Amino acid sequence: MLCYTVFVIQSLRRLELDSSSALLRSVFASDAVLARLSGVSDLSARSSDLTRIRDDLPSFFSSRTLRLSSVRWHCDRRLIWLRDWLLRGETTHSEIADENR
Repeated sequence: MLCYTVFVIQSLRRLELDSSSALLRSVFASDAVLARLSGVSDLSARSSDLTRIRDDLPSFFSSRTLRLSSVRWHCDRRLIWLRDWLLRGETTHSEIADENR
């Protein structure tokens, strides 16, 4: 069963973690889980209530679409990489919702 579960996780192409703050934090905190999700091309994490996001996140995802929002961002130097990454256009399509402030 574990082998099948790993296969299913690794074959995910779309992942929606909208309004799932605790689950999202757990996923983003684990290198092992993120490595298994490397095939995700459409990641949605709207209304996440995140305050920070790890700066190596892009190295784990082949995301072509990123939907990420939070009204709780802790805007300091540790978040500049996200702005720069989005401005470089490393995702084919990014949606930064109005709720990002």
